[in-house]
Amino acid sequence: MGTAEEDPQQQQQQQQQQQSTQPPPQQQQPQEQQQSQQDNEDTSSPPSGAAAAAQLGQQQQQQEQQQQQQQQQQSQPQSEQRPSPGDLEQQAEAEQQQQQQQQEGDLAAAELQCKNDKLLLQQNSLLDSLTSERIARLAAERQALAAAATAAVAEGNASLLRRRLEAAEAAQQLLQQQLEDRHEKEQQLQQELQQATRECTAAKAAEQQQRELQQQQQQQQQQKYDELHTMLQQLQRKYACLQQQQELDAAAAAEKQRLQQELLDMREQLLQQKDTVAAAQQQVIDELQQQKQQLLQEAAAREAELKHARERTAAAEAAATASSGSEKQQQQQEEQKQQQQQQQTGMTEEEAQLQLQKMAEQQQQQQQPMDLAIKLLVQLDAKSHQCNGLKEQLQQQRQKAEAWKAAAEQLQQQQQQMQLQLQRQQTELQKQMQLQAEQECCMQQLLQQNKKKSQQIQILESEYREKEEEARRYIHRNDELLQQVAAAAWELQRLRHQQQQDAAAAAANSGAEQQHAAATQLDYQTLLGRSKSPLQLLQLTEHREAEEKRQQQQQEQEQLQLQHELRELQQQLQQVQADRKELAAAVERLLEQRQQLQQQVEDLQRGGSETQQPKDAQQQPAAAQQQQLQQQQQQQQLNVAERLEAAEDKMRRFVTQMQEVAATLCVEQQQTSKLLTETQQQQQQLAEQKATADFFRSECTRLQQQLQQQQLLLQQANSRASLAEQRCRELEEAVQRSQEELHALKQQQHRQQREASQQQQALHSKELLLVELQQQLQQQQQQATAADVQHEERCASLQVQLQLQQQQNATLLQQHKQDTQQLQQQLANLSDVLRERQSQHAEARAAAAAAKEELQKIKPTVGCVQQLEQQVLELRVRLEEKEKLIWLLQQRANAYLESSSSGSSSSSSSSSSRTLTAAQGAADGQPAAAAEADSPDAAAAAKGLQQQLQQLQDELESCKALKQHWQQAAVEAQQQQHRSNEQQQQLQQQLEEKADAVKQLKEKQQELETLVNEKTLQIGQLEASVAALKQQQQQQQDAAASAAAAAATTDNLRQQLQHLEGELEREKKAAAAAEARYRREVDARTADMQQLQRAEQQQQQQQQLLLSLEKELDTTRAELKSTRSAAEEESLSLVRTNASLLRDVERLRAETKSLNDKIKQM
Repeated sequence: MGTAEEDPQQQQQQQQQQQSTQPPPQQQQPQEQQQSQQDNEDTSSPPSGAAAAAQLGQQQQQQEQQQQQQQQQQSQPQSEQRPSPGDLEQQAEAEQQQQQQQQEGDLAAAELQCKNDKLLLQQNSLLDSLTSERIARLAAERQALAAAATAAVAEGNASLLRRRLEAAEAAQQLLQQQLEDRHEKEQQLQQELQQATRECTAAKAAEQQQRELQQQQQQQQQQKYDELHTMLQQLQRKYACLQQQQELDAAAAAEKQRLQQELLDMREQLLQQKDTVAAAQQQVIDELQQQKQQLLQEAAAREAELKHARERTAAAEAAATASSGSEKQQQQQEEQKQQQQQQQTGMTEEEAQLQLQKMAEQQQQQQQPMDLAIKLLVQLDAKSHQCNGLKEQLQQQRQKAEAWKAAAEQLQQQQQQMQLQLQRQQTELQKQMQLQAEQECCMQQLLQQNKKKSQQIQILESEYREKEEEARRYIHRNDELLQQVAAAAWELQRLRHQQQQDAAAAAANSGAEQQHAAATQLDYQTLLGRSKSPLQLLQLTEHREAEEKRQQQQQEQEQLQLQHELRELQQQLQQVQADRKELAAAVERLLEQRQQLQQQVEDLQRGGSETQQPKDAQQQPAAAQQQQLQQQQQQQQLNVAERLEAAEDKMRRFVTQMQEVAATLCVEQQQTSKLLTETQQQQQQLAEQKATADFFRSECTRLQQQLQQQQLLLQQANSRASLAEQRCRELEEAVQRSQEELHALKQQQHRQQREASQQQQALHSKELLLVELQQQLQQQQQQATAADVQHEERCASLQVQLQLQQQQNATLLQQHKQDTQQLQQQLANLSDVLRERQSQHAEARAAAAAAKEELQKIKPTVGCVQQLEQQVLELRVRLEEKEKLIWLLQQRANAYLESSSSGSSSSSSSSSSRTLTAAQGAADGQPAAAAEADSPDAAAAAKGLQQQLQQLQDELESCKALKQHWQQAAVEAQQQQHRSNEQQQQLQQQLEEKADAVKQLKEKQQELETLVNEKTLQIGQLEASVAALKQQQQQQQDAAASAAAAAATTDNLRQQLQHLEGELEREKKAAAAAEARYRREVDARTADMQQLQRAEQQQQQQQQLLLSLEKELDTTRAELKSTRSAAEEESLSLVRTNASLLRDVERLRAETKSLNDKIKQM
């Protein structure tokens, strides 16, 4: 791990040295250096959110600078845009340097990725090795326990067999020996018991020491394992955090790019919509202006037509009035003439018809002006209807324009809503990510707790099993000891019975010997009773000690758990505090980003409003501008209110989140306080339990002092078992050590192989770098030589050009000064003329305004004329109806005349009265006379018709008078309208003349401005040419400086090559030394493998010996079973004999007592 962490640091230092020695590149080079550095930083360590934001801001600034430079280059003339060969060479050098930097960045990224892969492999190998070691340890422990159990069983069985054999031999010896040897044997037995107790105590002390050492080793191993586990977890967490940070950074960058793209798209859409709305508004405004002009023209035409119509009507009415009087006179004269002619000669029917036609033609001529006036009125009504339709269209178009504006405002509101939704989605995503991280942390903690609990359960189960096995062993051993004691008792009783039988032969000494045997038997029975009671006490004490140990272990485990939980809670508190800080920082960043986005949107809106304001100001009236301003202010107020509400909502959410965090912290603090109180209570309970345990221990020590004699027998078995266990453990430890050494050797091999591969890769990369550096040196030398030659040639040519251009520039500057003075004088003259024309234009506008006011005053008279025209139309309709009635009556009169013409042809010399009545009948009622001749009814009808005709004539005269009056009024109105139209035409002509004059002046002014602009452009071109020459001089100086820098870089590169060659030699030496080490380690590993093989062979031999011993144990067990059965049979027989002997003893005692009584009596 140390080597893996040191290598990237050395590489970064070397890269920094190389960057410091390299020359400063062109415009694009720093950007690519920053990109390569950012890539390296991304591969080595993920950047934070603030660093990413700063880098994005720098990139945006650089992009804006590049765009400005491109615009400046485009604005320059084409002659200046042509790149010089020096610029091309600089660009080629910059591209080469960029390629070199890209290659270096790629190599660094590859090396970092290799190191990352190696770290991952090391982690996996460590995990595998830990799991395999743990499994091997558990298997070895299980095997050791099984072997120890089998060995203990075998040794117990063997000890039993041996003891039985010894007991049998002792019994044979006891049978052969005499009672005198019994005392010596008892003494020896007592000594042996004391020695056994001593050995048992020593063995127990040794066992306790071994157990303590084992526990310490286990604790150390567990600590190491826990440390490794924590290290792995930390590494995994760090790696997961790095991955999460990378993913979050990538997601944030993608989201930023997406948001930027969406903003750009929205901006483009807004601009397009604004352009479409502006175009539509312009179109609508142009159409409205055109329609207004058309309407004005039509109104002017209609007003002219109205004037003409009024004049015609007035003329017609005047003519009608004049003609009506003249017609009456003419009619009277004609009637008189006709009467005279009729009197002189009778009229024919054809002449009467001709006269009637003449009268109808005269009436038609009189009606023609009225018809014309009616047509004109109808046309005026139609055109007024068209005007109303056009006004409605204008209103509709205005409504459409307002609808477009409302749609644009809705789009802006939708954009704001979309932005708010995006911000909400971002906040929700961040919350979800935080919740996921918290859930993952909780899951990891729960998994750790479950693992710990499972480990504790396994440990407790293993301890419980061990205690159960130990208890069984103790019980088995106690049973065996009791059986041995019982067998020895039975053997003693049998021997005593034999001795009694032998003593029966001896009469004199028999009484004393019997008394001694009885005393020994009583002592033996008392010993048996005493031995049973302490055994029971031992069992109870052992159970109590086991329970106390279990309780202590449980309490210790609980304390460790509580301490661990407290540490975890502290860590969680620290994490929560860190999360708080991160949340606050994230919230601040989001607020800043939102403010920036809002500022950008507001800038866009302001730019759009500023672009629209001049157009609207030129096109719309002042009222519309005020409405728009009010709407914009209202929208701004609404936007500000929405933003404030959104900010308040965010702050409320943040406050609620902080309150929730505080509540969780309070709950956690309460839990910690509860846990502390519980730990204190548990500690008190532990103190009480310790006190009780001390009391029981004191009692156990008192009982153990009584049981020391019996424990001497157990010492040998325990010592043998401990020796066997020690041997097994030593063998297992040797195997484990050999396995660990093998594993360590394998790891070292892997590490050395990796180091060798890394060194080979580094050598290969450095060789490639050397080759590239050599190529670059050659290219730079060639370029430097070519650049020197070109620069010298250019300097000579440019000096000549400079001299020529300076002379030309001096002459051109003098000419331009003279031209500018003349143009300024002309501009002053034109400004005076413009002022005069503007004053005239203002006077014409005032006259036009006065004419408009007069027109507005004349409009009510036009309304009156229209009303009069409507009344004339009504009268005309009535006249037409009456004329129809007259025509019908005339037809009837003609019919009567035709009927009466047949009767009047015979009497040619009738009276003058009849001629008069006939003349009147031609006009009104000739059939009346014929009707009188026929019948009296016809006379009455003729009178009625005459009366009707007279009424109709009166109405006709009144209608003609009204007609004449209205015609005169229409003529007067037409004359007034004609006059107003003429005045308006004159004003329009004057306005047009003035507008033409203004246009001519404007054209002249534009021409002058174009001339001035051309002159200024020429001056700018000259200045640009001067600046270009200066730039060329600077470029020459820069080229000289670049040549010097290139020479310096060549020297630096040569030094770097030398340094790299030295490093290569050192690395080659290091590689040779590493190979030698690797070979040595391989040899050592082969020797270790051989040793392992030997150890395995020895282990196999030991296993074979164990198998042979097990077989022998099986055979001895079978023999022991047979001897045990025989011994049991013998013990039964001995019991029976002992019982018979006891009866004999009692009988003898009774007899002795009786004899003694008798002796006393004697």
